[in-house]
Amino acid sequence: MTTYSLFVTCPRGLEAPLSQELEQLKCQDIRAVDGGVACKGGMEKVYRINLHSRTASRVLLRLTKSGYRSEQDIYKAAKNIRWTDWFDLEQTFKVKVEGKRAQVKSLDFVGLKIKDAVCDVFRDACDARPSVGKIRPDIRIHAFIDERDIQIFIDTSGEALFKRGYRQDTGE
Repeated sequence: MTTYSLFVTCPRGLEAPLSQELEQLKCQDIRAVDGGVACKGGMEKVYRINLHSRTASRVLLRLTKSGYRSEQDIYKAAKNIRWTDWFDLEQTFKVKVEGKRAQVKSLDFVGLKIKDAVCDVFRDACDARPSVGKIRPDIRIHAFIDERDIQIFIDTSGEALFKRGYRQDTGE
């Protein structure tokens, strides 16, 4: 069974209750940080957190962590991910980038480089590229960048977990 590095986001101030939930779900290497909890677990844990957590907002599964010196290094890190293992050509995707003390010109440009890498992986494998979905993407890719490293995650939750079952029967 493969063990993944996960980052489970939550509203600030709820890191301790989220850590307790993850302990009860028997996740490993639990470490609370501002805005979420890092932990490790297999795909079964990912499903259980998404299904049972009452405090988590999203469950992000880390696909890579890499050092960088330029945006081209970020492109290479994203291109080395086997995106075709994680979603299909017919699915839309969106990239969101957040950073702290990032040594790049623009976080938006980093997002474009990651998008280009994803599209290039699909083009090499399928001779076609997936579409970007800005409103309701099927797949959400999150990147966190600091002064030394970039981490790229895939969002396993889809919509934020607090929206589960929220107002499904509404009027026009």
